[in-house]
Amino acid sequence: MMKKFKTNKGITLVALVITIIVLLILAMVSISIVMNQGIITKSKDAADKYNQKAEEEQGELTFFERLLGQYSGKDEASGDGDGATVETITSEKINKVLSETKNTKLKDEYGNKVVVPAGFKIKVDEDTNNATHVTEGIVIQDKDNNEFVWIPVGNIKTSKEDTTGIQITLGRYSSFTVGTEPVQTIANYSEQVTINTYFTEDTSTNHNSSYGNAIANDIYAFLSSAESNGGYYLGRYEAREKGNTATERTNSSSQTSDVVCNKENIVYNYITQPNASKRCQGMYTEKPFTSDLINSYAWDTAIMFIENFSDNSSYASQKSVNTSTDGLANKGTDADEISNIYDMASNCNEWSTETSSYSIGPCTGRGGYYIDSDIYTSDRYFRRTTVSIESISFRPLLYM
Repeated sequence: MMKKFKTNKGITLVALVITIIVLLILAMVSISIVMNQGIITKSKDAADKYNQKAEEEQGELTFFERLLGQYSGKDEASGDGDGATVETITSEKINKVLSETKNTKLKDEYGNKVVVPAGFKIKVDEDTNNATHVTEGIVIQDKDNNEFVWIPVGNIKTSKEDTTGIQITLGRYSSFTVGTEPVQTIANYSEQVTINTYFTEDTSTNHNSSYGNAIANDIYAFLSSAESNGGYYLGRYEAREKGNTATERTNSSSQTSDVVCNKENIVYNYITQPNASKRCQGMYTEKPFTSDLINSYAWDTAIMFIENFSDNSSYASQKSVNTSTDGLANKGTDADEISNIYDMASNCNEWSTETSSYSIGPCTGRGGYYIDSDIYTSDRYFRRTTVSIESISFRPLLYM
Protein backbone atom coordinates (compact mmCIF):
# COMPACT_ATOMS: atom_id res chain seq x y z
CA MET A 1 0.00 0.00 0.00
CA MET A 2 1.32 3.43 -1.00
CA LYS A 3 1.80 6.08 1.68
CA LYS A 4 -0.33 9.21 1.41
CA PHE A 5 1.59 12.39 2.12
CA LYS A 6 -0.18 15.10 4.11
CA THR A 7 -0.47 18.42 2.19
CA ASN A 8 -0.21 21.75 4.09
CA LYS A 9 -2.97 24.07 2.94
CA GLY A 10 -2.85 27.90 3.24
CA ILE A 11 -0.52 30.71 2.19
CA THR A 12 3.18 30.54 2.86
CA LEU A 13 5.16 33.40 4.44
CA VAL A 14 7.01 34.04 1.18
CA ALA A 15 3.75 34.31 -0.76
CA LEU A 16 2.36 36.71 1.86
CA VAL A 17 5.42 38.96 1.60
CA ILE A 18 5.18 38.98 -2.19
CA THR A 19 1.48 39.86 -2.03
CA ILE A 20 2.14 42.82 0.32
CA ILE A 21 4.93 44.10 -1.94
CA VAL A 22 2.66 43.92 -5.00
CA LEU A 23 -0.09 45.82 -3.15
CA LEU A 24 2.36 48.53 -2.07
CA ILE A 25 3.57 48.93 -5.64
CA LEU A 26 0.01 49.23 -6.90
CA ALA A 27 -0.81 51.82 -4.20
CA MET A 28 2.25 53.89 -5.10
CA VAL A 29 1.36 53.76 -8.79
CA SER A 30 -2.22 54.84 -8.03
CA ILE A 31 -1.08 57.78 -5.90
CA SER A 32 1.35 58.82 -8.63
CA ILE A 33 -1.42 58.75 -11.23
CA VAL A 34 -3.72 60.83 -9.01
CA MET A 35 -1.04 63.44 -8.30
CA ASN A 36 0.36 63.67 -11.83
CA GLN A 37 -3.02 63.99 -13.46
CA GLY A 38 -4.12 66.64 -10.92
CA ILE A 39 -7.18 64.69 -9.86
CA ILE A 40 -7.10 66.15 -6.34
CA THR A 41 -6.79 69.70 -7.70
CA LYS A 42 -9.53 69.06 -10.23
CA SER A 43 -11.76 67.65 -7.51
CA LYS A 44 -11.19 70.73 -5.34
CA ASP A 45 -11.93 73.04 -8.29
CA ALA A 46 -15.12 71.12 -9.01
CA ALA A 47 -16.17 71.39 -5.35
CA ASP A 48 -15.49 75.15 -5.33
CA LYS A 49 -17.53 75.63 -8.51
CA TYR A 50 -20.37 73.57 -7.06
CA ASN A 51 -20.40 75.66 -3.85
CA GLN A 52 -20.34 78.91 -5.81
CA LYS A 53 -23.22 77.75 -8.01
CA ALA A 54 -25.20 76.65 -4.96
CA GLU A 55 -24.64 80.06 -3.36
CA GLU A 56 -25.81 81.83 -6.53
CA GLU A 57 -28.91 79.64 -6.80
CA GLN A 58 -29.77 80.24 -3.13
CA GLY A 59 -29.46 83.98 -3.69
CA GLU A 60 -31.77 83.84 -6.69
CA LEU A 61 -34.25 81.64 -4.80
CA THR A 62 -34.38 84.07 -1.86
CA PHE A 63 -34.86 87.00 -4.22
CA PHE A 64 -37.82 85.39 -6.00
CA GLU A 65 -39.33 84.21 -2.72
CA ARG A 66 -39.27 87.82 -1.54
CA LEU A 67 -41.01 88.96 -4.73
CA LEU A 68 -43.60 86.22 -4.33
CA GLY A 69 -44.17 87.34 -0.76
CA GLN A 70 -44.76 90.91 -1.91
CA TYR A 71 -47.31 89.90 -4.52
CA SER A 72 -49.08 87.47 -2.20
CA GLY A 73 -49.47 90.11 0.51
CA LYS A 74 -47.15 88.40 3.01
CA ASP A 75 -44.59 91.21 3.05
CA GLU A 76 -46.74 94.19 3.87
CA ALA A 77 -45.47 96.97 6.12
CA SER A 78 -48.23 96.13 8.60
CA GLY A 79 -46.58 92.77 9.30
CA ASP A 80 -43.15 91.19 9.43
CA GLY A 81 -43.83 88.34 7.01
CA ASP A 82 -44.97 85.78 9.58
CA GLY A 83 -48.31 87.33 10.44
CA ALA A 84 -47.05 89.38 13.39
CA THR A 85 -48.29 92.94 13.74
CA VAL A 86 -45.68 95.72 13.51
CA GLU A 87 -46.28 98.77 15.66
CA THR A 88 -46.28 102.32 14.37
CA ILE A 89 -43.71 104.91 15.50
CA THR A 90 -45.36 106.98 18.22
CA SER A 91 -44.13 109.33 20.95
CA GLU A 92 -43.68 106.27 23.18
CA LYS A 93 -41.28 104.75 20.64
CA ILE A 94 -38.87 107.68 20.25
CA ASN A 95 -35.90 108.98 22.24
CA LYS A 96 -35.58 105.82 24.28
CA VAL A 97 -33.93 102.44 23.74
CA LEU A 98 -36.64 99.96 22.76
CA SER A 99 -34.55 96.84 23.49
CA GLU A 100 -30.99 96.20 24.60
CA THR A 101 -30.92 92.70 23.13
CA LYS A 102 -33.29 92.56 20.15
CA ASN A 103 -33.87 94.50 16.96
CA THR A 104 -37.31 96.13 16.91
CA LYS A 105 -39.45 96.20 13.76
CA LEU A 106 -41.62 99.29 13.36
CA LYS A 107 -43.38 101.25 10.63
CA ASP A 108 -43.90 104.95 10.16
CA GLU A 109 -47.24 106.73 9.91
CA TYR A 110 -47.41 105.97 6.19
CA GLY A 111 -46.72 102.25 6.63
CA ASN A 112 -43.03 102.28 5.63
CA LYS A 113 -40.74 99.79 7.38
CA VAL A 114 -37.92 100.66 9.76
CA VAL A 115 -35.94 98.39 12.08
CA VAL A 116 -34.33 99.80 15.24
CA PRO A 117 -31.18 97.85 16.19
CA ALA A 118 -30.68 96.55 19.73
CA GLY A 119 -29.32 99.26 22.03
CA PHE A 120 -30.39 102.12 19.76
CA LYS A 121 -33.16 104.71 19.98
CA ILE A 122 -34.89 106.79 17.33
CA LYS A 123 -33.50 110.30 17.83
CA VAL A 124 -36.20 112.93 17.34
CA ASP A 125 -35.28 116.57 18.03
CA GLU A 126 -34.33 119.78 16.24
CA ASP A 127 -30.99 118.29 15.23
CA THR A 128 -32.76 115.57 13.24
CA ASN A 129 -35.49 117.90 11.98
CA ASN A 130 -37.89 115.85 14.15
CA ALA A 131 -37.89 113.11 11.55
CA THR A 132 -40.33 110.30 12.26
CA HIS A 133 -41.14 109.43 8.64
CA VAL A 134 -38.85 107.23 6.57
CA THR A 135 -38.93 109.78 3.75
CA GLU A 136 -37.34 112.39 6.05
CA GLY A 137 -34.29 110.33 7.01
CA ILE A 138 -34.92 108.66 10.37
CA VAL A 139 -31.89 108.91 12.69
CA ILE A 140 -30.96 106.33 15.34
CA GLN A 141 -28.46 106.80 18.17
CA ASP A 142 -26.77 104.46 20.66
CA LYS A 143 -25.33 105.10 24.14
CA ASP A 144 -21.99 106.21 22.63
CA ASN A 145 -23.80 108.81 20.48
CA ASN A 146 -23.12 106.89 17.26
CA GLU A 147 -25.71 108.00 14.71
CA PHE A 148 -26.99 106.30 11.56
CA VAL A 149 -29.70 107.18 9.03
CA TRP A 150 -32.25 104.65 7.73
CA ILE A 151 -32.04 104.22 3.94
CA PRO A 152 -35.32 102.63 2.81
CA VAL A 153 -35.57 99.97 0.13
CA GLY A 154 -38.71 99.02 -1.78
CA ASN A 155 -41.94 100.88 -2.46
CA ILE A 156 -41.97 103.94 -0.19
CA LYS A 157 -45.19 105.80 0.57
CA THR A 158 -45.14 109.59 0.95
CA SER A 159 -48.48 109.98 2.77
CA LYS A 160 -51.34 107.98 4.24
CA GLU A 161 -53.27 108.48 1.02
CA ASP A 162 -50.40 107.44 -1.26
CA THR A 163 -51.41 104.24 -3.04
CA THR A 164 -48.61 104.31 -5.62
CA GLY A 165 -45.44 105.10 -3.71
CA ILE A 166 -41.92 105.68 -5.00
CA GLN A 167 -39.69 102.72 -5.74
CA ILE A 168 -36.18 102.70 -4.25
CA THR A 169 -34.32 99.77 -5.78
CA LEU A 170 -31.31 98.45 -3.91
CA GLY A 171 -28.49 98.31 -6.41
CA ARG A 172 -25.36 99.62 -8.06
CA TYR A 173 -26.04 102.51 -10.41
CA SER A 174 -24.15 103.95 -13.36
CA SER A 175 -26.68 106.75 -13.86
CA PHE A 176 -28.60 108.59 -11.16
CA THR A 177 -31.47 110.23 -12.99
CA VAL A 178 -34.63 109.80 -10.91
CA GLY A 179 -36.34 106.61 -12.10
CA THR A 180 -33.14 105.02 -13.42
CA GLU A 181 -32.79 101.28 -12.84
CA PRO A 182 -29.57 99.87 -11.33
CA VAL A 183 -27.18 97.79 -13.40
CA GLN A 184 -26.69 95.27 -10.59
CA THR A 185 -29.07 94.00 -7.90
CA ILE A 186 -29.36 90.99 -5.61
CA ALA A 187 -30.51 88.98 -8.65
CA ASN A 188 -27.05 89.16 -10.26
CA TYR A 189 -24.91 90.04 -7.24
CA SER A 190 -22.47 87.16 -7.86
CA GLU A 191 -21.41 88.57 -11.24
CA GLN A 192 -18.54 91.05 -11.62
CA VAL A 193 -20.60 93.82 -13.18
CA THR A 194 -18.27 96.64 -14.20
CA ILE A 195 -19.20 100.31 -13.92
CA ASN A 196 -17.21 103.03 -15.68
CA THR A 197 -14.68 100.53 -17.08
CA TYR A 198 -13.00 99.65 -13.78
CA PHE A 199 -15.33 99.17 -10.80
CA THR A 200 -16.93 95.98 -9.44
CA GLU A 201 -18.36 94.91 -6.07
CA ASP A 202 -16.57 91.60 -5.66
CA THR A 203 -17.69 88.56 -3.67
CA SER A 204 -15.34 86.24 -1.80
CA THR A 205 -15.49 83.75 -4.68
CA ASN A 206 -14.51 86.07 -7.51
CA HIS A 207 -12.17 88.57 -5.84
CA ASN A 208 -8.49 88.71 -6.77
CA SER A 209 -6.92 88.50 -3.32
CA SER A 210 -3.51 89.53 -4.67
CA TYR A 211 -4.86 93.10 -4.98
CA GLY A 212 -4.75 93.44 -1.20
CA ASN A 213 -7.88 95.57 -0.86
CA ALA A 214 -10.67 94.70 1.58
CA ILE A 215 -14.08 93.67 0.25
CA ALA A 216 -17.44 93.47 2.01
CA ASN A 217 -17.68 90.98 4.87
CA ASP A 218 -20.64 89.27 3.12
CA ILE A 219 -22.24 91.26 0.32
CA TYR A 220 -25.08 88.77 -0.11
CA ALA A 221 -25.93 88.94 3.60
CA PHE A 222 -26.13 92.73 3.32
CA LEU A 223 -28.32 92.61 0.21
CA SER A 224 -30.74 90.00 1.52
CA SER A 225 -31.01 91.83 4.87
CA ALA A 226 -31.77 95.18 3.25
CA GLU A 227 -34.31 93.58 0.93
CA SER A 228 -36.14 91.63 3.66
CA ASN A 229 -36.06 94.41 6.29
CA GLY A 230 -36.93 97.19 3.88
CA GLY A 231 -33.67 99.08 4.36
CA TYR A 232 -30.28 99.49 6.04
CA TYR A 233 -28.38 102.15 7.98
CA LEU A 234 -25.79 104.56 6.61
CA GLY A 235 -23.41 106.37 8.96
CA ARG A 236 -24.79 109.86 9.47
CA TYR A 237 -21.27 111.28 9.47
CA GLU A 238 -17.90 110.35 8.09
CA ALA A 239 -16.10 108.12 10.59
CA ARG A 240 -14.60 109.73 13.70
CA GLU A 241 -11.76 108.62 15.97
CA LYS A 242 -13.08 107.43 19.32
CA GLY A 243 -11.90 109.50 22.27
CA ASN A 244 -10.42 112.26 20.10
CA THR A 245 -12.41 115.49 20.20
CA ALA A 246 -9.60 118.01 19.78
CA THR A 247 -6.41 116.87 18.03
CA GLU A 248 -6.41 116.66 14.23
CA ARG A 249 -4.98 113.39 12.96
CA THR A 250 -1.67 113.28 11.10
CA ASN A 251 0.12 110.76 8.93
CA SER A 252 1.71 109.31 12.06
CA SER A 253 -1.60 108.79 13.89
CA SER A 254 -2.63 105.27 14.87
CA GLN A 255 -4.70 103.35 12.33
CA THR A 256 -5.97 100.93 14.97
CA SER A 257 -8.02 103.35 17.08
CA ASP A 258 -11.70 102.52 17.53
CA VAL A 259 -14.21 104.29 15.33
CA VAL A 260 -17.35 106.25 16.25
CA CYS A 261 -19.93 107.99 14.08
CA ASN A 262 -20.87 111.32 15.62
CA LYS A 263 -20.29 115.04 15.24
CA GLU A 264 -18.20 115.60 18.38
CA ASN A 265 -15.05 113.66 17.52
CA ILE A 266 -12.31 114.35 14.96
CA VAL A 267 -12.63 112.96 11.42
CA TYR A 268 -10.89 109.59 11.07
CA ASN A 269 -8.58 110.33 8.12
CA TYR A 270 -5.01 109.19 7.47
CA ILE A 271 -6.09 105.56 7.24
CA THR A 272 -5.72 102.93 4.50
CA GLN A 273 -8.72 101.18 2.97
CA PRO A 274 -7.92 97.76 4.53
CA ASN A 275 -7.64 99.34 7.99
CA ALA A 276 -10.84 101.34 7.48
CA SER A 277 -12.61 98.05 6.74
CA LYS A 278 -11.25 96.46 9.94
CA ARG A 279 -12.34 99.43 12.05
CA CYS A 280 -15.90 99.28 10.66
CA GLN A 281 -16.27 95.51 11.01
CA GLY A 282 -15.07 95.71 14.60
CA MET A 283 -17.35 98.59 15.53
CA TYR A 284 -20.09 96.23 16.80
CA THR A 285 -19.54 92.59 17.75
CA GLU A 286 -21.82 89.98 19.33
CA LYS A 287 -24.88 92.01 18.33
CA PRO A 288 -27.99 90.99 16.36
CA PHE A 289 -26.77 93.27 13.56
CA THR A 290 -23.59 93.73 11.53
CA SER A 291 -21.32 96.71 10.88
CA ASP A 292 -19.14 97.03 7.79
CA LEU A 293 -17.41 99.54 5.55
CA ILE A 294 -19.76 101.19 3.07
CA ASN A 295 -20.26 99.22 -0.17
CA SER A 296 -21.29 100.45 -3.62
CA TYR A 297 -24.89 99.22 -3.29
CA ALA A 298 -25.32 101.14 -0.03
CA TRP A 299 -23.70 104.32 -1.37
CA ASP A 300 -25.61 104.38 -4.66
CA THR A 301 -28.98 103.52 -3.13
CA ALA A 302 -28.54 106.30 -0.55
CA ILE A 303 -28.07 108.77 -3.40
CA MET A 304 -31.29 107.56 -5.03
CA PHE A 305 -33.10 107.94 -1.70
CA ILE A 306 -31.85 111.52 -1.32
CA GLU A 307 -32.70 112.49 -4.88
CA ASN A 308 -36.22 111.10 -4.59
CA PHE A 309 -37.15 112.52 -1.19
CA SER A 310 -35.19 115.76 -0.74
CA ASP A 311 -35.21 119.09 -2.53
CA ASN A 312 -32.02 118.16 -4.42
CA SER A 313 -32.87 115.87 -7.32
CA SER A 314 -29.35 116.12 -8.73
CA TYR A 315 -27.38 115.32 -5.58
CA ALA A 316 -25.42 112.65 -7.45
CA SER A 317 -23.54 115.41 -9.27
CA GLN A 318 -23.16 117.70 -6.22
CA LYS A 319 -19.60 118.92 -5.71
CA SER A 320 -18.03 119.74 -2.38
CA VAL A 321 -19.32 122.89 -0.73
CA ASN A 322 -16.17 123.25 1.35
CA THR A 323 -12.96 124.03 -0.54
CA SER A 324 -9.21 123.95 -0.04
CA THR A 325 -9.56 127.48 1.36
CA ASP A 326 -12.10 126.27 3.93
CA GLY A 327 -9.97 123.24 4.78
CA LEU A 328 -11.07 120.02 6.49
CA ALA A 329 -14.39 120.21 8.35
CA ASN A 330 -13.79 118.02 11.39
CA LYS A 331 -17.25 118.62 12.81
CA GLY A 332 -19.14 118.05 9.55
CA THR A 333 -20.12 120.42 6.77
CA ASP A 334 -23.44 121.97 7.77
CA ALA A 335 -24.03 123.19 4.21
CA ASP A 336 -23.88 119.56 3.06
CA GLU A 337 -26.50 117.99 5.32
CA ILE A 338 -29.32 116.49 3.33
CA SER A 339 -31.92 113.95 4.46
CA ASN A 340 -30.06 114.07 7.81
CA ILE A 341 -26.84 112.76 6.18
CA TYR A 342 -23.63 114.78 6.24
CA ASP A 343 -20.82 115.14 3.70
CA MET A 344 -21.50 112.59 0.98
CA ALA A 345 -20.56 115.33 -1.48
CA SER A 346 -18.12 117.25 0.69
CA ASN A 347 -15.18 117.13 3.05
CA CYS A 348 -13.43 113.75 2.55
CA ASN A 349 -13.38 111.22 -0.24
CA GLU A 350 -14.56 107.97 1.39
CA TRP A 351 -13.19 104.46 1.21
CA SER A 352 -15.62 101.74 0.09
CA THR A 353 -15.48 97.97 -0.48
CA GLU A 354 -15.88 98.46 -4.22
CA THR A 355 -12.93 97.06 -6.19
CA SER A 356 -11.10 98.73 -9.03
CA SER A 357 -9.68 96.38 -11.63
CA TYR A 358 -6.75 98.77 -12.03
CA SER A 359 -4.25 96.52 -10.23
CA ILE A 360 -2.01 99.26 -8.82
CA GLY A 361 -5.05 101.13 -7.51
CA PRO A 362 -7.61 98.47 -6.47
CA CYS A 363 -9.29 100.53 -3.73
CA THR A 364 -12.27 102.73 -4.55
CA GLY A 365 -13.10 106.08 -2.98
CA ARG A 366 -16.59 107.55 -3.23
CA GLY A 367 -17.96 111.07 -3.00
CA GLY A 368 -16.54 114.56 -3.28
CA TYR A 369 -13.77 116.08 -1.19
CA TYR A 370 -12.56 119.54 -0.37
CA ILE A 371 -9.22 119.63 -2.21
CA ASP A 372 -10.65 118.76 -5.65
CA SER A 373 -13.57 120.74 -7.05
CA ASP A 374 -14.07 118.29 -9.92
CA ILE A 375 -15.09 115.30 -7.76
CA TYR A 376 -18.77 114.77 -6.90
CA THR A 377 -21.08 112.58 -4.81
CA SER A 378 -21.51 109.61 -7.15
CA ASP A 379 -17.94 109.70 -8.43
CA ARG A 380 -15.65 106.67 -8.19
CA TYR A 381 -11.92 107.13 -7.72
CA PHE A 382 -9.31 104.34 -7.65
CA ARG A 383 -6.36 104.45 -5.25
CA ARG A 384 -3.54 102.29 -3.89
CA THR A 385 -4.01 100.12 -0.80
CA THR A 386 -1.21 102.03 0.94
CA VAL A 387 -2.76 105.49 0.53
CA SER A 388 -3.28 107.25 3.88
CA ILE A 389 -3.83 111.01 3.54
CA GLU A 390 -5.75 113.89 5.08
CA SER A 391 -8.51 114.13 2.47
CA ILE A 392 -9.67 110.48 2.67
CA SER A 393 -11.92 109.07 5.41
CA PHE A 394 -14.62 106.39 5.45
CA ARG A 395 -18.18 105.69 6.59
CA PRO A 396 -19.66 102.66 8.39
CA LEU A 397 -22.99 101.00 7.70
CA LEU A 398 -25.29 98.69 9.70
CA TYR A 399 -27.61 95.91 8.62
CA MET A 400 -29.75 93.46 10.57
